[in-house]
Amino acid sequence: MDKLLYTKRETAKLLSISEDTLDELRRSGKLNGYRIERGNPRVYFRPEELKLFADGLEVAVC
Repeated sequence: MDKLLYTKRETAKLLSISEDTLDELRRSGKLNGYRIERGNPRVYFRPEELKLFADGLEVAVC
C-alpha cells in the first residue's frame, strides 16, 4: 500500500527543498499541512496534494 501521509522531513526530501522552505510554503497557503489530532505538533502532507503542487510549478528558464 502506498503511503497516505508524509512527514515534514519526507515531504521536504521529496520536493528537494529544506524543511524551512516547506514551512514557508505551508504558511503562505501554497501547501496544506495536516495534524493527526489536536495538540500534536507533527504536521503531515497528503501525496495527492504534493503531486498537484509539483505539477503547478513553473519551468525554469536559464
